[in-house]
Amino acid sequence: RRFAADESDTVFRYDVFFEDTAPPGAPPWFRETLQRGAPLWTEPYYTAGDPNVIVITRTAAVRDDDGRVVGVAGATLRLDFISAALRRVRLGRSGFALALSREGLIIGNSQSTGVRTLMNPVETLPPALRARVEPVVRRAEAGQQGFVAVPLTDNRLFRITVRPLVQTGGVLATLYAEDELLAEVLTLQQTQIFLAVGG
Repeated sequence: RRFAADESDTVFRYDVFFEDTAPPGAPPWFRETLQRGAPLWTEPYYTAGDPNVIVITRTAAVRDDDGRVVGVAGATLRLDFISAALRRVRLGRSGFALALSREGLIIGNSQSTGVRTLMNPVETLPPALRARVEPVVRRAEAGQQGFVAVPLTDNRLFRITVRPLVQTGGVLATLYAEDELLAEVLTLQQTQIFLAVGG
């Protein structure tokens, strides 16, 4: 309750359900955490009270003095805080970052104030581009880092780096425009050539 009060901009709601008193309409994450006996992050979902708000829930098992799981606590969080964190990453003028859930749904976007639609960005790519990006994302989901260079807007080349988000089982993808990434290198090369000719 203290966490929910202190983080009221982020916490949409906070619930505790006990196995012997849980209502029939308890959320799916309650039963799943009970069965696992371990914390979990849900996939993002629309809230029942407001279909315009997308949230994600972090759960924790509640144990009795003997260590037996008797209930579940869940903090349901608005996704805006993830996008806010991504906006603090330096990505150049054209670069951007996406945080994806285990199922590949966007949970954070550095180019917006929050997530308004449940979507898998890899599935929206043209087939040829998807064939190049998808294997890199799959490697990251398996716990490995990945990298691929692909043409995106106006055939401009972007370098995509993908790394696992260990705690959630999701993926963080950062996209950098190659011309911006190499601009300083090109400037240095030109300076060296100028100095060499001048010498």
